[in-house]
Amino acid sequence: MDFLSGTVLFTGFILLGYCDITLHSTFNKPLFDKGAITEISHMTITINSGPEETALFNRYIVSVDEVKFNNHWIKAHEKTLLYIRKGDDKRNKTFCSGDRLLVRGNPAFVEKNGNPHTFDYAKYLGRLGIFTQMFTASGDYLYMGKNRHFSISRIFSRTGNYLETILEKHIDKERDLNLAKAMLLGRRNEITPEMENIYSITGTAHILAVSGLHVGIIFLLLTRIFRFLKRPRTRSLYYMIQITGIWAFAMMTGMSPPVQRASIMFSFIILAGWSGRNSNIFNTLFAAAFFILLLSPNLLFSVSFQLSFMAVLGIAYLYKKIYTLIFIENRILNFSWQITALSLAVQITIFPVTIFYFHRFPLLFPVTNLIAIPTATVVIFSGILLFIISPFESLAYLPGQLLEGWINIYHKIIAWLGGLPFASLDDLYLKTHEVFFILASVFLLVRFVESKQFTIFKILTTVLVVFAIIRVADHLHMSRQEQLFIYKTNNDMSTDLFFGRHCYTNDLSTGKRAQYTFDPNRKYRRIRRVSLFDDISVTRSFGKNTLIVIGGKTIVLWQEPFLAKTGLPWREVDYLAINRKTLLVFMKKHQKFEAGHLILDGSIRGAALSKATKLIENDVKSIYTIHENGAFILDN
Repeated sequence: MDFLSGTVLFTGFILLGYCDITLHSTFNKPLFDKGAITEISHMTITINSGPEETALFNRYIVSVDEVKFNNHWIKAHEKTLLYIRKGDDKRNKTFCSGDRLLVRGNPAFVEKNGNPHTFDYAKYLGRLGIFTQMFTASGDYLYMGKNRHFSISRIFSRTGNYLETILEKHIDKERDLNLAKAMLLGRRNEITPEMENIYSITGTAHILAVSGLHVGIIFLLLTRIFRFLKRPRTRSLYYMIQITGIWAFAMMTGMSPPVQRASIMFSFIILAGWSGRNSNIFNTLFAAAFFILLLSPNLLFSVSFQLSFMAVLGIAYLYKKIYTLIFIENRILNFSWQITALSLAVQITIFPVTIFYFHRFPLLFPVTNLIAIPTATVVIFSGILLFIISPFESLAYLPGQLLEGWINIYHKIIAWLGGLPFASLDDLYLKTHEVFFILASVFLLVRFVESKQFTIFKILTTVLVVFAIIRVADHLHMSRQEQLFIYKTNNDMSTDLFFGRHCYTNDLSTGKRAQYTFDPNRKYRRIRRVSLFDDISVTRSFGKNTLIVIGGKTIVLWQEPFLAKTGLPWREVDYLAINRKTLLVFMKKHQKFEAGHLILDGSIRGAALSKATKLIENDVKSIYTIHENGAFILDN
């Protein structure tokens, strides 16, 4: 009967979750489609958060209150990204939560990346309910005052802004100030990419975002400071102080989503202890996760949620097991071992997930976290002390100096460690099923070490054998792959041709262009060597135009006009890929496409794409538009 009840309850939760995420997906859609959105001429918006500075713009998350659509004002309940160009107009730097603007122009949908295995920013924003963005200059908007309606998020945002001014007043060095804002308020928009890379290499990136680590430190501090209240008569006060302290810290940091989730998790743990029952920490954590996902199901796809939950789960399951392996009498050494055990418990649990998303494993995490966790504790304590006594200038000077000095020393140490050649393993790629195999293997290994049960050992062996077989099969598949990729770009027709582990290409670009276009795909498919098309006989170049033969199919990349003069047999190919320049030549001469299939690259978009499709759709077997459908892939 217990098994039947558990099965029914489990199935019910799955159905409830399915209905909940379906309901959210139904309502979490843009108000206007691609055609109608161009008819919007004006919008009234309310600033929700920001600004976040980019090279040319200040970026705000805003709520759209009303839109002027076909000369009629329509109420709207959407969010969008508003980019205001930087310039001489200083007003754009003072906008904060609650400010209302009248903006001229219409938003545009955030464009999908469209290239395989790259980060899709549009998909990420869509899960937050943001589908559009708008770029405007200072002359295209009018300040309309503040929204007078009560808003809790606005109060949190203004609280964060006030605390930010306190930090700016007491910390002089810009770098240390930016780090303090990130560590205490979760405001990372002024952290440079170089700094983020250093903290990622050393495995301490979590210290730059106010999240579960910070809330956990607050929880431990409150537990240590007020443990004298944990008596029968005052135990309720003890737990009330813990919950109040955690949520007060969350409010101080602006109630960012990671802090909210961590605060909910620790609140469930506190309430479980307050109840006086013998609660199971895992049941408590899963109850907290269920409650969070019930409010916002799309958080299941949030990297920060996954990492936070896995980290807390790892601490709950592994920390004591690792810590009790070594007994140390010396208090200082014992404290160091506690931090090391905590870091190991977290890393063992989250390392498959971090490799999956970030493709890096920090080798120095036991050392760096031995520094990072005490640093976070000192920063939080001195920061809170600074905020409390900031009205008294003479008293606030000391915690301000302590905060700046500690952050300065910490950053120098981390920067030195991050510069070591063996600081991290990079370019590591795992597939989704491999993450689950590794997590299952870790769990089974720990259970076997605990219980010494032969049954668990057999299951573990089976999992490892299946995992090894899949890895070998995948390795063989990659060594025999023959694929062609025409990537989605704004200008050039970047193309890769994979033969086994060797990539032949017409684009050897590096930097951000490579990062957001073809590098992730090459690494995911375990490419070892990259060279130009000239190094392989199945390609032939005619200026910028290229003929490719793969799997008995012929593909022509036509990037410059006057193809007929080159002698390239373009009328006999199976696939003809063209760009905006060559398309205009054909449309101007009213020639017909006689290739089997036509590929329109990423430079053909908007009105040109619609017009071209109508003119040539009867001349070819099919038309593939890279701008709308993403990278073109031909798999042999």
